[in-house]
Amino acid sequence: MKISKRNSHDNPFKKSRGEKRILGIRVQSLIKSFFGTNAATAVVVIAAICFFLAKEAVFFFPDYRESLRVYRLSGQEFVDYMREESSAHRKVVSLTAQAYGKEVYGRTQQWEDVLETYNELLYNAKKAAKGPRKLKDRAQERAESIAAEIDPSIKTAAEKEIAQANVRIKELTDNWLAEATIEDLERPEGKPSKDDFKRAIEAVQHKIATDEEHPFITQTKAERDEAKAKAVETLAPFLDGLNALRKSRSELDALIDELVPHALKTKGLAEAYKSAIARRAALEQGAANLTTEEDRRRAEIEAARILTTPPAYAERNAPLYASRDRHAAAIDSLLQGTRAALPMLDERLLTDNKARKAFNQAKIKAKELEEVTNTARQQIRSWNHEENYSGARTFFGFFFGKQWVTNSSWQDFYGLAPLFSGSLIIALIALVISVPFAVGAAVYVNQLSSPTERNLIKPAIEFIGAIPSIVLGLFGILVLGELLQTISKTEWLADLLPGFPIDQRLNMLNAGTLLSFMAIPTIFTLAEDALNNVPRANTEASLALGASKLQTVLKVVFPAALSGILAAVLLGFGRVIGETMVVLLVAGNRIAVPDFSKGLGVITDPSHTMTGIIAQEMGEVSEASLHWRALFMVGLVLFLIALVLNFVAQKVVRKFSKHN
Repeated sequence: MKISKRNSHDNPFKKSRGEKRILGIRVQSLIKSFFGTNAATAVVVIAAICFFLAKEAVFFFPDYRESLRVYRLSGQEFVDYMREESSAHRKVVSLTAQAYGKEVYGRTQQWEDVLETYNELLYNAKKAAKGPRKLKDRAQERAESIAAEIDPSIKTAAEKEIAQANVRIKELTDNWLAEATIEDLERPEGKPSKDDFKRAIEAVQHKIATDEEHPFITQTKAERDEAKAKAVETLAPFLDGLNALRKSRSELDALIDELVPHALKTKGLAEAYKSAIARRAALEQGAANLTTEEDRRRAEIEAARILTTPPAYAERNAPLYASRDRHAAAIDSLLQGTRAALPMLDERLLTDNKARKAFNQAKIKAKELEEVTNTARQQIRSWNHEENYSGARTFFGFFFGKQWVTNSSWQDFYGLAPLFSGSLIIALIALVISVPFAVGAAVYVNQLSSPTERNLIKPAIEFIGAIPSIVLGLFGILVLGELLQTISKTEWLADLLPGFPIDQRLNMLNAGTLLSFMAIPTIFTLAEDALNNVPRANTEASLALGASKLQTVLKVVFPAALSGILAAVLLGFGRVIGETMVVLLVAGNRIAVPDFSKGLGVITDPSHTMTGIIAQEMGEVSEASLHWRALFMVGLVLFLIALVLNFVAQKVVRKFSKHN
């Protein structure tokens, strides 16, 4: 009996007077079990996620190492050293060609602007009368039909409809053109004069009324062609230098064109050997499981017929080793041709600012070409197809690799650098924009605002977090991207800010600006909680000593809450770096390491992100493939980043709580 009494305190089925029970169990015990089970479930789910990601990602590095081993054995690595040289030279040629094209366009821009204005006005005017034009086309078809030839009344009725449609078309187009202004134009880089704009409107009216080109447009085209011919004549020495620059790469490209098919054939033999081993092993295993001796013997014979002789890699790669001298001669020709062509590219012929900018970039790439060729020469000289591809090189090749190439007929590469750098830059842009607004709003709402202002501002900010990310993405495509691109074309802003004018409306600045909206509610809420945790006694003591409210906020409350605010910023960073839909829609999805030589202007370039690549490619890959495991490896990296950010934020919060 004593044991029963002692244990009765812990018995959930013992009923006290007036106590409520559900299924014979105390309500308090049920609540305790419910929350305890939820906590345990959360731990189990996190452990399952970790196991699931690790299970798929753990085989990535061995598989990727094997892929790169075949890449070396087949000689593709050797050929790629040459292709890097060719690619570096192509960049020089491309930028020089851009400089030439921009200069020709700059010398004819005043006429091009008029023609582009005319084409834009004509398109929009026709669009304004879209309905009557359709009616006119249908009536025209009836007037020219066989039935109209048989029955003249059909043709008469159709001609009447055509006349009515023409009147309506003229009315609608005249109304639209009367309201059109120069500021409404989108296409011309430079706006035409008011007189030219007026004459372009007259030309559109003439074109719609008569379906013939206005003499003003004919004259403008003739003047444009004359100016273009004169520009080409003036820039002839520059064009000769550009052509000489192109020809300097011919020997190297010819060598690459010979070696590429050879390396691909070697790779095919290596893959056939690998699959033959797997097929033979599968048949032998299947034969062992057969029940009858005859079936087992037949399966063993079939397995023995599969040849598993490895390719003769030394023999296959002999032509590559023999091409070293030819490569050295081709590179000497390339460098000599480039050095000879550069003096022919007279920069004094370039009067357009954009052309000069492109040519300056070409000169920078020409200097880098020397470094690329020197590095490639050393790599080609020391290349050995039998050299082991180390696990460390595979590991660093993934985390610091600059290429993410999939479904390639040549070789797939999985480098995290372009994806991580894109995610990081976009997240930093979002924080730079969101932190001042979110923290400032939290301080104002918590310390300085009236109850009415607090009840208005706080729900409005928290409502931003309820906006679906797909809606923000569409807003970025249709509104924000166009707005940023239009603003960037403002002359004084283009001269003041790097990266302006913006070439593409889908870029990192667009994505970062949208993500800042998503980060503001998170940072605002957590920062306000941190401010609430500051002891009230500190505030009262400061005010009692004669400090103003603003001084108290800036010198007492804010420093005391700083650790909690930093934790809020870290959690906001984790929020934006894990966002998928917005960056997938508006970041531009260009897989390349950002060009940091542009300085702050790099934020106007398109980019891809870790979350975006998973969402974009996961549905296209086969399960357990190398590509599949690479995406899971990216997911594991994202998961670890989130864990680290949350761990650091919790440590900061604990330090803050302990301090208080």
